[in-house]
Amino acid sequence: GATPAVLTALVAAMPAAWLQPRSGGDWGARSVVEHLLDVEGIAFRERMQRIVDQDDPAVRSIDPAARLAGSGLAQRSVPELLDDLARRRAADLAWVRSLTVRDLDRTAVHDVAGTISVRELVHYWATHDLVHLSQLLAALRERLVPLIGGMVRFLED
Repeated sequence: GATPAVLTALVAAMPAAWLQPRSGGDWGARSVVEHLLDVEGIAFRERMQRIVDQDDPAVRSIDPAARLAGSGLAQRSVPELLDDLARRRAADLAWVRSLTVRDLDRTAVHDVAGTISVRELVHYWATHDLVHLSQLLAALRERLVPLIGGMVRFLED
């Protein structure tokens, strides 16, 4: 649940130019924010809702890059995206907290992962956030390292 606040704190500290990926980079801070907002519904809340409401529904993979390209999120400001993510995440987590043990144990059949449960999706959601926070931190580090000169000797991997 802390991901929107962590993202906001990290992004607020970045110069605007650093929000974009460097040449050849896949994920910049902005693309991380856009992606997390885009999949908040379809990959998590909506998917879990279907599993709770239906008996073993079929769940298909999504194409995150194609979704982002057609989403219109690139036209919105980063603060607006972060505010939207924070609002949606708060509502989605409140919904997750309302689920029963039986709801969490309900399953679906994913086209790639096979049988998945709501409980597994909740844990995947948290892991997914961490993966993208790591990408954002790596992008920030990539921008900072060239600015530290000889102090680079003291960085630990």
